[in-house]
Amino acid sequence: MKRLFSDMDWLKGLILFCIVASAALGIWNWMLAKQLDSVRAAWKRTKTDYSDIVQKTKQIQSLYEALDQQSDEDIDHSIYFQKQLTEFAKIPSKAYTFGDVNPKETKIIGKAEGTKRGKQTTVIERIVPIKFSSSKSDRQYVTREQVFVACYQAEKNSKRWTLQDLSMRAKEVAEGYGPKKGYPEELSDEWLVTDMKFVSRRPKGTKK
Repeated sequence: MKRLFSDMDWLKGLILFCIVASAALGIWNWMLAKQLDSVRAAWKRTKTDYSDIVQKTKQIQSLYEALDQQSDEDIDHSIYFQKQLTEFAKIPSKAYTFGDVNPKETKIIGKAEGTKRGKQTTVIERIVPIKFSSSKSDRQYVTREQVFVACYQAEKNSKRWTLQDLSMRAKEVAEGYGPKKGYPEELSDEWLVTDMKFVSRRPKGTKK
């Protein structure tokens, strides 16, 4: 090796440099080829799923546009209220379920416009019960702020739904504090919702 370098002139050095550079470029080209194959495979997968991704994106966009609209058109109550409770109030969706909504006819008395006499009107009443689990194993406590945000958003974002009933128990009461177990020194801001209902009423014969 020492003799090789001692006898080396510029031409031999250039040839040696070219050999080493060619080997390095070959390795680099091999690495780039592997990366290019990975990119091609990823692009192929993307092209395969592209139409499905576009379709789902459009569906999601349409859903949020529907949820945000301020018209009188009906929106599926479970989708609507889940957005108010979970997205705005940050209440986990697993904390509550929706009861059955059974529309029924009922009569209400309102004041007829321009008169002092009350006018009886037949309306279609729909009540959405939102049930929070009371089981010790999966009950979910919420703060007063979360409850306020949920109720406020539900009424603000819809011309139709109005809060009808709301009942809560403090965590300490729900867990049995009282005359026998004793009373806590102070109540925490953790509450178990025992009753939450929203109601909508429309005159009979109008578009549902």
